[in-house]
Amino acid sequence: MSFDFTYFVLDQVEVSKNTKEKPLRELHGARLYGYSAGILGQILPFSFCGALIMIYFVYTIGLSPILVSIGTSSGFIINAIACPLTGLIADRKKVDRLGKRRSLLLLGLPAYVFSFILLWYSPKADAPGSKDFNIAIQMWMFLLIFYFSYALIRSTYLSMLPEQSQTVHNRVQISKIQGIFSIIASVVAFLLPIVLLGTLEDPTAIFHTTPDGQRILKIVPWMAIGFAFLSGVLTIVTFYSVDEKFHFELESNTQIASTEYLTIQETVLQLLSPFKDLGYRRYLLSSFFWNVSLQIILKIMFFIFTYVLELESEDFFLAALYLTPFAGIGFILWSKTIKKQGLKKTYLISSTAAAIFLILGLLFLIPMVKIIRSAIAVFVLGGIIASIVPGFILPNPIISNFVDKQQLYLKQNENENQSGAYFGSFLFALSIAYAVGDFFTGLIFEGNTENPQIIVVFLPLASLMFIIAVLFVKKVKFEYSSNNSSNNSLVD
Repeated sequence: MSFDFTYFVLDQVEVSKNTKEKPLRELHGARLYGYSAGILGQILPFSFCGALIMIYFVYTIGLSPILVSIGTSSGFIINAIACPLTGLIADRKKVDRLGKRRSLLLLGLPAYVFSFILLWYSPKADAPGSKDFNIAIQMWMFLLIFYFSYALIRSTYLSMLPEQSQTVHNRVQISKIQGIFSIIASVVAFLLPIVLLGTLEDPTAIFHTTPDGQRILKIVPWMAIGFAFLSGVLTIVTFYSVDEKFHFELESNTQIASTEYLTIQETVLQLLSPFKDLGYRRYLLSSFFWNVSLQIILKIMFFIFTYVLELESEDFFLAALYLTPFAGIGFILWSKTIKKQGLKKTYLISSTAAAIFLILGLLFLIPMVKIIRSAIAVFVLGGIIASIVPGFILPNPIISNFVDKQQLYLKQNENENQSGAYFGSFLFALSIAYAVGDFFTGLIFEGNTENPQIIVVFLPLASLMFIIAVLFVKKVKFEYSSNNSSNNSLVD
């Protein structure tokens, strides 16, 4: 299969009556990189929070794991509810002097930045494992604000893609650049705990009353400020990289439904409209299990390094050095696989590979000398990192296909496309997956945070989630031909 992907040849299809005889829009040059970099600004604080919140609040602040998990799970649930709603708002928003969707980026940015910073300035517990609700409520409040504002920015950002880029080749190009930025953000978040712990004298004793705990209390908030500043700059860059002038012409030349108010019933029906597509429902279910597994992996990595592999301070830097290249290897490998095999096969092969490497993690339960255990750890953990890379590349072009297919099927005006509803529903499934993964790990870790057997058991459980993800997606077509426009579902 050629790299231009025949799954949806947009340059041979009339997107709408408004684009007839007009060149299809694409992003190039500074606008291409400016828009794509927006995802880095969104994922950096989000991934930073996911990677450090359990370590920071459980081991340094001293809060109970279950209370931290309740906060993160509640935040993900709020995010799940807000994503489809904010996506619908972006779809229905009237065009103003700033455009249609992009002004919502600026609306959500202040709350996103300041709630993220203030989250890390927390009161401290008297003893580890505390169920102090004063600490918990403050953490929950800032988490809820953070995740709601994240939903507004993220849904708006993703819903702009089908409008800003109307050809498959350009969308794949955007997704590759976004994939690079996503991998950078995720690798940074993945390595942060490792590097941070590598600076400590005793990574197993980081309660705030210890010297190492005091060090974490000083470093983490300043890191949060740095990430928040970078996030704000990149979001503003994205705002100016997006050109929405075409909306003014569309609104002046057509009768646009988005200027009409919806009843509650109509709003609910529009929110649920993406779920009518059987292929899309199956893809969402697959993504749900895929991301539950990903969340489990991210949550347990610190515990694997500290209590399963029993790394010492200097070992954390070596682990970061050995594992970082696997993200780059995965990107190169899966980019070539997409070019040769297409989106669906890449998704299936990479998910199966991740499941296999996770099962191999059971080898950590076998007593062995340190050098052999370290070699196995690099092989297994590096394989997991490389295998999950497609999760940062594939979703955007896949979902954009579903948006365009639905628009053609319903013969909608371009200003009436449902990209916000589709990407919002995807983020809904994503957030619920994160909430389930968070609560699940917090529940099991309550009283078992230093038990290596319990920690390793999470690996085959995560493997099972990847296998279920593969089963759900086997009948879904990611490749689409314009000749199939009469079919309202991308299912074999």
